[in-house]
Amino acid sequence: MRSRLLPTARPTELELFHHVARRLGADWKRFAIYLGFEDACIQQADSMQSLEQKANDILVAWLKGSGNKRKSWATILAALETAELSELAREIEGHIEGGTMYCSASTSQVRWL
Repeated sequence: MRSRLLPTARPTELELFHHVARRLGADWKRFAIYLGFEDACIQQADSMQSLEQKANDILVAWLKGSGNKRKSWATILAALETAELSELAREIEGHIEGGTMYCSASTSQVRWL
């Protein structure tokens, strides 16, 4: 399924992150629940205009949620699987190396540690 992911053989972490946001579509709410968001946070994100923006905002909020605590792609993969989004999980799992993600409080830039 890599052909559906990105045109590059080795996408950056940020490209993977944005790919997840683009591909979630209408399933972003179910995914958000499995990332541990409460209804109030989901409703706040629901006020955004596009589905991709809603998914992106949830992902960034998740990254920033515990200060500078490291986040794992494994958590995203598990939430995708639990939300019955296995195809999307398979699209990205071959491109990750088990690292953790970091998002500083001042930016939504994603980088590996």
